[in-house]
Amino acid sequence: MSSRELEAERLTQLEKDTTRKTTSFKLQSYWNTLIHILNGSVAFCLTVFLIKEVKNGWPSTRDIFPLHAFLCAIGYQLFMAEAILVFYAPNSWSYFLSYKIKRHLHWILQLFGAIFIICGNFIAIVIRTTPLFATIHGISGLISMILLVITILQGVCVYFAYDLRSYVKPMTSRFVHNCVSVLCFLIGMFSLVVGYGYGSDYGVFDTKIIEYSLIVIAVVTTVFSIVGAVKSELQYILRKD
Repeated sequence: MSSRELEAERLTQLEKDTTRKTTSFKLQSYWNTLIHILNGSVAFCLTVFLIKEVKNGWPSTRDIFPLHAFLCAIGYQLFMAEAILVFYAPNSWSYFLSYKIKRHLHWILQLFGAIFIICGNFIAIVIRTTPLFATIHGISGLISMILLVITILQGVCVYFAYDLRSYVKPMTSRFVHNCVSVLCFLIGMFSLVVGYGYGSDYGVFDTKIIEYSLIVIAVVTTVFSIVGAVKSELQYILRKD
């Protein structure tokens, strides 16, 4: 294990020891568990929606909305959100894991998220019948996908930051990567929220309540994920100093 990984492990253990018994930590942990449930509920809802569309004769209708919505929602709401929360101290399913394992899980989740998002957007770009820049949803989705590609490339640099330390400081590489990742996630979730509004137009949601519920869940999970990412980064920087 390299000295960088040993230091990260030490900081992770210190973070566990100092926060384990605090009331604030417990409350954050409970709220974090709720966020996981909400992320899972969205994945379940979109999966049921896709299955229903398949039973109704899709994809013979050449309607791209079902698969586009499913891939992008799972990519952002599930994989990307969970990848961000991996390093969050009160995160219920990764709290007890070492920094090295968390790092591996982070890039694996981001990789799956990137595959889902890029495939979902590629389908929309190739088969769509309206101009790409005709809607806020399309513009924000494209911007997010571009930032996603940049984030992936930066992630590779962060993964090998110790080997590349003579070219760029590991702390700088990590900080830039996190900033771009948060921006990518924020714009992507905004596009997702706008996209849910098209659900009623296509008649895919049985009631308006489902559409509004998905929007509220997206907003709540986005805020919590970003707050968690910022807190994790600040704690890392402060302890490194």
